[in-house]
This record gives sequence, structure tokens and C-alpha cells, in this order.
Amino acid sequence: MEPKQYLTELESALEQYRFGEVRALTDQIDPATFDLPQIKKALRLIRRKRLFVELEHATRLFSMAGKDNPLIRRQWCQSLLDQGRVLQALAALNLMSQKYADDPVEGPEIRGLIGRAYKQLFVANGDAESLRVAIGAYRFDWSVVRATIDGMASISFRCSRGRNAMEFL
Repeated sequence: MEPKQYLTELESALEQYRFGEVRALTDQIDPATFDLPQIKKALRLIRRKRLFVELEHATRLFSMAGKDNPLIRRQWCQSLLDQGRVLQALAALNLMSQKYADDPVEGPEIRGLIGRAYKQLFVANGDAESLRVAIGAYRFDWSVVRATIDGMASISFRCSRGRNAMEFL
């Protein structure tokens, strides 16, 4: 099945709550023929309906077809977390974290998922160490966001006092 046809049929099945058809539709594709925007759309549609088993299946098909974009692997990890397979997801996320730590998009996403995974472990087991690791995973990116917000607030304040914002950028 061609990517455009798949996306049309997938969207229709999901809109009409024919969730049982998603796996059969996905099994009819040639994942090698999909470009990244088409892959993103397919995964987003499946995830939006919380069909985590089907999301895992789709991400595996794309990965096995040589589609190695980190977004696909990250979506696979999210499907595992959503199915409660935390340790399996953490193993993959830790490897991805080493590879994409400096990536401005994937780095924060991966660290956020690592935080989420440890938070799930804390909730499941009450292990204080898991909570400490979760907070640590979130801390770096929160400090970057906080600095950005603080900087924007400072510029906004200075501009509101009649100054040109470009003076501060």
C-alpha cells in the first residue's frame, strides 16, 4: 500500500473508531517507501488514539526498513512506557541519550522520557532513588528553559519601560 493511501485509510479508520483495522492496515505497507513527514504523521495518528501496541508495531516496521531517525526510536520507547515496559524503554533511552545528548530537539525529549520512566518506577515501587533520578533527568532542561524564560521576562520588562527590544537581543 502506498504511503498516501495508507495515511488516508489509517486516518479514516481512527476517526471511525475502527481500531481493530489499524494493525492489518499497517501490515500492508512497505515502510521503505515512506518519507519522514509521512512516518511522523502515521505515528502521531496512532499515538493520539493511545494504540500503544500498534504504535510499537509500526515503529518496529519503520526501524527494520532502515528508517533510523531518532524520532522513530523515541516513539518506540514511548510506546513501551505506555505499556508499562519501563526497564526495556530505559535501556533504549539510555543508549539514545548518549548518542543524542547534544541534539537540541532529541536531547531534551529523550531526557524527558528518562525522567518519565524513573517517575513511573517511583510510582510503581515507591523507590526514592527512582524519584531522585527522575528529578535529575528533568533538571538540566528545566534550567535551560528557566534561563530562557527569565531572559525573555527581562527583555519584556525593559521594553515596557519604553526601550527598543532590539537593544537587548
